[in-house]
Amino acid sequence: MLRDLRFLFLAGETKHCYVCKSRGDTGDCKDPYNSESGAIPPQSIQPCFTGWCMKTLDTDDNFPATQRTCMNSPPDDNTPRCTYAMDNLPGFAKKVYVCYCKGNLCNSALSGKASTRIVISAAFVVFLFFTAGL
Repeated sequence: MLRDLRFLFLAGETKHCYVCKSRGDTGDCKDPYNSESGAIPPQSIQPCFTGWCMKTLDTDDNFPATQRTCMNSPPDDNTPRCTYAMDNLPGFAKKVYVCYCKGNLCNSALSGKASTRIVISAAFVVFLFFTAGL
């Protein structure tokens, strides 16, 4: 059945994105997000007429969150990328890590380039933490 759904989605012109949210340990959106395992509910795949998908990571230590969705419009420069951005919630703004991609179901995981950046950034923070204590 999953193979039939994929064929249906890939056969048309409309692109699709994963659409879901996870907070902390709850939800089915957090990484690793493995569509091949069949653990992703079919309702998490939705049409995206812009063809641009997005993944947002809030790495708050107390309440980490992951969100995947379709973008209403492409980035101004039409360039897929991962970057830090401000999430301006009412009365509260914080920095989140956002990846923009164009393609069918492209927001399943971070790109290799983005994953490398996260690992290097985390290693640098750990280095600063330990050297500051000396």
